[in-house]
Amino acid sequence: RSRRQRQMCIRDRLQALLFGALVYQLTAQSLHNHIGDKALAVASSIATRADIINALEIPSDLTTINMQIENLRQVVGADFIVVGDENALRIVHPDEDKIGKKMVGGDSQAALKGERYISVAHGSLGESIRGKVPVYAGNNEIVGVVSVGFLVQSIDPLILSRSSEILIWGLILVGLSILAAIYIGQRVRNAIFGLQPDEIAVSYTHLRAHETSLHL
Repeated sequence: RSRRQRQMCIRDRLQALLFGALVYQLTAQSLHNHIGDKALAVASSIATRADIINALEIPSDLTTINMQIENLRQVVGADFIVVGDENALRIVHPDEDKIGKKMVGGDSQAALKGERYISVAHGSLGESIRGKVPVYAGNNEIVGVVSVGFLVQSIDPLILSRSSEILIWGLILVGLSILAAIYIGQRVRNAIFGLQPDEIAVSYTHLRAHETSLHL
C-alpha cells in the first residue's frame, strides 16, 4: 500500500506539473497575441498623425514631437515607441541619444516596403514584441516606419501572475468538484441503504431466486 501511495503521489505531482506548464504556455501565447495586437493598433494610430508625417518629410523640431510621443508611450504602457525615416534612421526614440541612429532588430525593412505586422526581435532595449507600420505621405509614398514595442522581460511577470490566478481557480474548481462528487455519492449510497454495487447484485439475485421459488 505504501508503494502504491508513493506511485499515486508521483503521478499526481506529474499531472500538476503538466497542467501548470500547459496553463503557463496558453497564458503566454494569449498575452503575447493580445500585446502584439495592441502594439500594432498603437503603431497604426501614430502612423496617421499629421505631425509624424510632417516630421518625416521635413525634420525640424524633433524635441516637441518626441515629448508628445513619450507622453503617449506612458499612457499606453508601451516600453518604447520609435519612429524611423525611409532609411530607418530614428527621429523619435525614448532615449534621445539614439535619435539619428539606425533602427536595430532587423525587422523594419518589410514595413518600409508597405507591410504592417507583429514581430519579436532584439533591439537596443532588449527582446520585445513589436507592432510595425509604414508611414505614408500625402502622395501615398512611404516616408518612414513606426515601431511600438513591449519588452519580453516586462511581460513575463504578468504571465506568471495570470498563470497563478488560473491555477488557483482551477484547484478551487477541482476541489469543489470532488466535494460535489463525495456529496452525491453519499446521497446515492443512502438511497440504496449503503449497499455497494456487488452487494446490490447479490441482493437482486437472491430476490429473483425468491420470486422464482414462489411461482413454482
